[in-house]
Amino acid sequence: MATSFTPGPWEAKDWRIFHDVGRDIGVICEVGTNKASRTAKNAANARLIAAAPDLLAACECQEARERYDTDGSGFTLPEADAVFKKHGFFAMLSHAELAKMRQDAIAKACGL
Repeated sequence: MATSFTPGPWEAKDWRIFHDVGRDIGVICEVGTNKASRTAKNAANARLIAAAPDLLAACECQEARERYDTDGSGFTLPEADAVFKKHGFFAMLSHAELAKMRQDAIAKACGL
């Protein structure tokens, strides 16, 4: 499935979500466009939005791993590897590595 959103990583700073990869720096969006809406809740919303690419990568990689592990109609190794490579990995991750990836994405979303 092709995507048309700005690829990650994204980072939340206060109420803004930035894309920062090398020289390509830009604002993805701003949560709270005026002083009254710049609340702790909106800062938490910004963290959740900034974690979206990490959360998507974790879900897609987990799905690829599960489909590869399935007997029969699952992914072939090249199909599974293609999903991992799309997210910057050289090869399929182990179950333990996927668990760490999910935990890191959740921690980013929750500001931990």
